[in-house]
Amino acid sequence: MKYFGVIDHEHLDNAVFLTALAQALDRFNYSEHHYILLHGDSEYTDRIIQSGVMREEAMRRSIRGLNNRLVALLADEGISAIGLNGFQRKLIVRENEEIRVDTDYLDGLPTSPVWLISSLIQDLDRDERVPLALSELTSILCKSLAIDRVYLFARTEDNLFDEVDPGKNHPWDTLDEDFIETYIPADFQQYRGPIRLTTAKNFGDTESEQMYIDIG
Repeated sequence: MKYFGVIDHEHLDNAVFLTALAQALDRFNYSEHHYILLHGDSEYTDRIIQSGVMREEAMRRSIRGLNNRLVALLADEGISAIGLNGFQRKLIVRENEEIRVDTDYLDGLPTSPVWLISSLIQDLDRDERVPLALSELTSILCKSLAIDRVYLFARTEDNLFDEVDPGKNHPWDTLDEDFIETYIPADFQQYRGPIRLTTAKNFGDTESEQMYIDIG
């Protein structure tokens, strides 16, 4: 089974979250499934900007650095992972305002290790590597890889499963704004594709319906 999750901006600098995620991958036998994790930049971008680097270049450095750091962090927890930036092998390219994904390559990746893919893609028109918005790239990858639901991680775990019934599907238009602002990652509060909202420690747990919330 293929598990596609997104580590959003806020969670990338959260060491406790990342450790819990690594432990979940181990607990749910990551090597027997096909785990793909997508990420963009984090607050590390702002720290690079403070050194005098322009924002887009800072984002490029941040995303590439984070890809390497995530691989190392997972390795420290005993998880085998390989990092890929979207621009590598022209995996994800933009040309004439259209995004193309090398789906044959992605579908052919072995189930082990975990694959960490960054949102830094190749813009052929500009001949540059550019960051793509996480929500936009998520939508494109879900369609390209025929993924029904993307896993997102709640902004906070406090009372998450008390707010709405877990294990049931909730259309976006039935959720109140307070729930969206409190629990949906900021990068995805305008996203309206199907998601599975969960927590780091429950990523990949499909046996217990009480550990996730389907939306959309």
